[in-house]
Amino acid sequence: MKKIYDPDIAQKLNIRFHKAYETFCDEIEEYINHSHFIRGIIKIKIKEDYKILEDYANQDHSNIGGHFHPLVSYNSPISDFIIYLGVYWDNYYFCPVSFHAKEFVLAPGNDKIILGAIITQKKRGNFQYAFFTESFFNSFSNFTKLGKDYFFITAIRKGYISSQDSDEIRWLFSEGLAFGYKYGDFYVFYEFTDDIKYQGEELTDETMKKLDDLLWNNEW
Repeated sequence: MKKIYDPDIAQKLNIRFHKAYETFCDEIEEYINHSHFIRGIIKIKIKEDYKILEDYANQDHSNIGGHFHPLVSYNSPISDFIIYLGVYWDNYYFCPVSFHAKEFVLAPGNDKIILGAIITQKKRGNFQYAFFTESFFNSFSNFTKLGKDYFFITAIRKGYISSQDSDEIRWLFSEGLAFGYKYGDFYVFYEFTDDIKYQGEELTDETMKKLDDLLWNNEW
């Protein structure tokens, strides 16, 4: 992973970052407040790395069909933002895609947590903020042999969220099943299994009922 950061720019913009946070809400606030700074970096990096994205797009991927593919990632050592770049490709066109996540520690513990997002059936086309623990990504990598670049560029884009009155949630997506809970308006995911995967079926009322029964009435 490449490292990018210009401390002079951050100082001029009066940007301050923290390493540890008291609550998830504190982290969300900083993430939102500084996203404009990170999006500016993303625009620059897309221009600089456009040849990498274009080279992939010019290859024949017709056997795969339309898909998202991660290509480059950058780590800012001061801000702890992680930038992922990739492309969406189909037979007719391609376009650069990006995602920025943020790694942090929730005080008083030492466990790393990553703030990112997912797209759910209830917010199609819109991102829902979500937190992912280190144990979640350890399980995800162990089961799938895939990294965070694939996860944030490709895997988060389709899935089904199922919840219970206890605020426990389960997110079924293309690579497997994530276990988590609601934290206010956000999700927190802490475990993963690939025993079951979302197959891209249309989420009708009948299909969602079947998925709910499947996700909550089995030992995973």
